[in-house]
Amino acid sequence: MARAIKTFLNLKVGSSLSSDATTNLLINLVQVKHTALVVRAAADVLALARSSEDNYDSCCRSALSHAVQSSYQWAFGALQAAASKSDAWSKHHYIYGLIHGATGNFERAVFEFNKALQTEGCKEKHRRILEALTIAQQQLLAASKQERRQ
Repeated sequence: MARAIKTFLNLKVGSSLSSDATTNLLINLVQVKHTALVVRAAADVLALARSSEDNYDSCCRSALSHAVQSSYQWAFGALQAAASKSDAWSKHHYIYGLIHGATGNFERAVFEFNKALQTEGCKEKHRRILEALTIAQQQLLAASKQERRQ
């Protein structure tokens, strides 16, 4: 798990995110996984009684909780539940892209980030999605160049 966190942080080469302090903080936060996942499950149940938007947001938060634990199938399940509320919103596409990028599937990450860009209207969120898309495209290009060398 620590390796996955470090790999994800290293995608932003030259960023202050890759410091040992940040890595250690994330690892310590992940150690409370059982409590966090139980609380997230309860929040999801409560969100069902509210609006579709509340349920969508809750599913996306659960997906992030699972992704931090490297429980990607559970994260994808939560994202599918979010998409069933509205596939026209961007947050689940962005999270899908982050997970695919963290697991090295940069082609799929680029696809999801593009979907998120198409549906996001907020300028600040659009900027963050574009930044993630650029990183995924750079990684995809680097992998393609490496394949050609072999």
